[in-house]
Amino acid sequence: TILTALLCMNLFASTYYVDIASGSDGNDGNTTSAPWKTIAQVNSANLVPGDSVLFARGQTFRGNLVPKSGTASANICYGAYGTGPKPLLLGSISRKLSSDWVIAGKNLWMTSNIVTEENVAVDAGNIIFNNELSVGWKVSALNLVNSQGKFYSDVAANTVTMYSEGNPGSVYSDIEIALGQHVINE
Repeated sequence: TILTALLCMNLFASTYYVDIASGSDGNDGNTTSAPWKTIAQVNSANLVPGDSVLFARGQTFRGNLVPKSGTASANICYGAYGTGPKPLLLGSISRKLSSDWVIAGKNLWMTSNIVTEENVAVDAGNIIFNNELSVGWKVSALNLVNSQGKFYSDVAANTVTMYSEGNPGSVYSDIEIALGQHVINE
């Protein structure tokens, strides 16, 4: 049975490493000392059945992962390496800094460049405040942005405007804008 298992293994399978902190998409990704940096690089890679893609633990990766499945006898596996908490794959963008927001009217604050990692404009589905302690209230028109946490997403302008009685980057300790996209596609 060991011989059978060895014959079924793909001898050309590779393990690829992804590290947002020290990686580069110009690397080959085959070692922890030369990892890839982004989900976009994982998506563009020519993965073959039996390959593995491992994301560094304790890190946050943003974008839209389009996994490849391999074959019935040799899957393409996605996992984690290193120590620490599981890596986070997020389909959101962080807007927690005061410099991320500009005044757009009385108690109205706007942030721009609301696009995916692939630079595609998408709708902001929600805003998550203070590490999931509260969420925003999305409204259908800019004139309805009239109380704390209400927001309007303008896809054509790639902006989100929200009501806040101070700069949102100062009012909230953390702000994630959840984009209207899947984090992992089929």
